[in-house]
Amino acid sequence: MAEVLDIDLLRTFQAIVRFGQFLAAASFLNKSPSAVSLHVRRLEALAGGRLLERDNQTVNLTPLGRRVALQSAELLRHHDQLLASFSTPLASGRVRLGISEEYAGVVLGCSLPHLSADFPHIELEVETASSGRLSALGARSTGSGVAGDRSRCRSIDALRENTRLYSTGVGRRAQLHA
Repeated sequence: MAEVLDIDLLRTFQAIVRFGQFLAAASFLNKSPSAVSLHVRRLEALAGGRLLERDNQTVNLTPLGRRVALQSAELLRHHDQLLASFSTPLASGRVRLGISEEYAGVVLGCSLPHLSADFPHIELEVETASSGRLSALGARSTGSGVAGDRSRCRSIDALRENTRLYSTGVGRRAQLHA
């Protein structure tokens, strides 16, 4: 019978790659350091070689480890997307979005790739105008909008803190999580 690759082994390996330490990975995963070591040994046995060079302070990837790190990151991403598709109803239809012309480029540049990847069945209709006009439109029309005060937004994080998303749609609401 063919061997089975336990997804937990890959999650443990990716945590080590991310944090660069067994102890930090163990803490993040709520596992003991010995369990993390065991996962690495099991994954190395499946891979047919050492994935990590370790000493008391650092962890470095071997050439095989670099290959497994890249491939396992992609596999985990697909795994998580598949799991999410089982429990998340597909949002579909048209979403009308009004966004201030002052920062439409910043918000849409960051948001559109994620929205289109996460919600491929959504048709997005975007209108840009001043925040005041969009707030007035949002109060009396169906759709969603983003309004904010650009003068208080010196970074994308500040923009997120000083921006509100409103929805005036009637009927079923789809929650969009990106």
